[in-house]
Amino acid sequence: MRKSWILCVLLTMVLLLPFTAMATPVGIITAIEGRADITRGEDPARPAIVGDEVHIGDFLRTLSKSRLELTFIDDSVTRLAPLSRLRVTKFLFDAGERTGTIDLLRGKVQSVLVKATPDSVYEIHTPTAVAGVRGTTFFVYYRDGVTGGASREGTFYVY
Repeated sequence: MRKSWILCVLLTMVLLLPFTAMATPVGIITAIEGRADITRGEDPARPAIVGDEVHIGDFLRTLSKSRLELTFIDDSVTRLAPLSRLRVTKFLFDAGERTGTIDLLRGKVQSVLVKATPDSVYEIHTPTAVAGVRGTTFFVYYRDGVTGGASREGTFYVY
């Protein structure tokens, strides 16, 4: 009897663990101008609204003449220009150290990073390059197979 109870508890924990990991938001949508949508997991895209939580793996897309602002749990901000699409691949923030990765599938983004230590890493991956910064404001774009970017200040790299 005791073995079956322990097995039941372990099975429940294994089944619920992925949902608790996915349940923790890494940011929220703080502004939308025009039309944007969000896609989570296998669910169909739905219109995004201010206040929507954003989780690891979510896709955000802005439509024509639209913009979206995403504020992460460390108060860093990423803004999507019109006709942009990104996926939040990774975002961890602990004791002032950030590790973040965003996949920019098309369009332009501006990231304003705050509260970072020198060891913090934030990268935007496009199909043709990786752009990263160690704590400041920077812009990255991907259009017609070309990636580019610029930084206001601080260390910025593109590979």
